[in-house]
Amino acid sequence: RGLPGVRADAMLQYADDEQKGLRSLLRRSNPALVIILAGTNDLGYASDSAPVVRSVCGLHELSHELGVPSLAVGIPPSAYQAMQPEAAARARAVNEELRAWCDDAARGQLCSYVAHPIASWSQGDARWAPDGLHFSPEGYAMVGERLAGVVTERLGVHAGSEEL
Repeated sequence: RGLPGVRADAMLQYADDEQKGLRSLLRRSNPALVIILAGTNDLGYASDSAPVVRSVCGLHELSHELGVPSLAVGIPPSAYQAMQPEAAARARAVNEELRAWCDDAARGQLCSYVAHPIASWSQGDARWAPDGLHFSPEGYAMVGERLAGVVTERLGVHAGSEEL
């Protein structure tokens, strides 16, 4: 479920909302894996990475409490980060801290981190929408294709399986 423009702290606060809440969605759908990409919208509001990381990790913990493993996708670059070096530094810090949190042995097999499949932004790149913040249809397709292998591996599904 995409929530464009919503910050991770708001996603956490409204986790039980019947329409858009993560916990409500997980209870209704009972997925084998949840993929969480959050924190991008927080970059312009937070003065450092800590509150963003707390909120994003909180979303993963909601999933884990329900027995659903999660895949943490790192915050991608953007035109905003290119224009605001402090936002780019916060994004790097969030990604590093999120990776370390996922790698913590105490989390066992519940959480894995993956860097965002699109690692750069540049003006005129066809993977990006004109606003420089969102991906184009080609960009979203590339993200899906590049995450497919990670998701397949995470779920333990074998290539060529009918379950895929």
